[in-house]
Amino acid sequence: MSEHSVAVVRLESASSAEREEILVGVQDLLLARGVIVPNDRRDALWQPSEWKPGRGARLRRVS
Repeated sequence: MSEHSVAVVRLESASSAEREEILVGVQDLLLARGVIVPNDRRDALWQPSEWKPGRGARLRRVS
């Protein structure tokens, strides 16, 4: 998604159905934790993503 992203899972060996199952599971987890929320200002040019950062996306320092 950006130059600062890191891939943590490789899905090339998974079947199409397995990839879809993983995708739905990850989306559900990120939504439940508030990391992503639906993008209510979606725009094909400036904000093409279905999702936008939620409150849970803020970086927190762990002590």
